Amino acid sequence: VLGRFFVSEGLVCRFGVTRVPNAGAQYLSSTAVACEAPRWDGAMEEVAVEVSVNDGHDYTSDGRWFVYEAEATVSSVVPSSGSPTGAGDAVTVLGSHFQDSEGLSCVFGLALHGRGGYVSST
Repeated sequence: VLGRFFVSEGLVCRFGVTRVPNAGAQYLSSTAVACEAPRWDGAMEEVAVEVSVNDGHDYTSDGRWFVYEAEATVSSVVPSSGSPTGAGDAVTVLGSHFQDSEGLSCVFGLALHGRGGYVSST
């Protein structure tokens, strides 16, 4: 979090209505604070990130946002097996919460990486 007039004592971060324990707010300088995002078990949601310098009695209200996104999960792959010489064969990965992003890839085992192509979020 970038801002002004941060102090090392009494520092608290808040994500939405969730107050981050004191260890989750780290003073870096009078203009920078590192806030550890709390675990989020809900669906995708955008929450305000605010900082307090007086133990949580007052918070900033600058309208800065953090987006919690649902974690991608894999439910199956088709085909589920292949030949060791099948390099380059297409494998369809089914699941939920996939996102179209640069550098999309698949990992097979511990070391084999393949280029991915986005089709849909499922």
